[in-house]
Amino acid sequence: MKQIIIGIGGSATNDGGAGMVQALGGRLLTEDNRQLAAGGAALEQLAKIDLSELDQRLTDCRIEVACDVTNPLTGPEGATAVFGPQKGRRRR
Repeated sequence: MKQIIIGIGGSATNDGGAGMVQALGGRLLTEDNRQLAAGGAALEQLAKIDLSELDQRLTDCRIEVACDVTNPLTGPEGATAVFGPQKGRRRR
């Protein structure tokens, strides 16, 4: 089994890994099988993940993602709240 370790920064975690799944051939779908738009905002519509078209080179791989922060994904100390303003997101 091959092992792949991907290093990402804190702001790359805002979509919960959805972008990685899409980049590798996975499809994120709504309840009526429409493909989600890219980005974290569309995740509230996520109903299914279709991995049938996943890149075949990953069949016998273990993928780990290493992140350099310990923030949770959501909440006042979450990735969007902390890293969003650094990337230009306006505070509400």
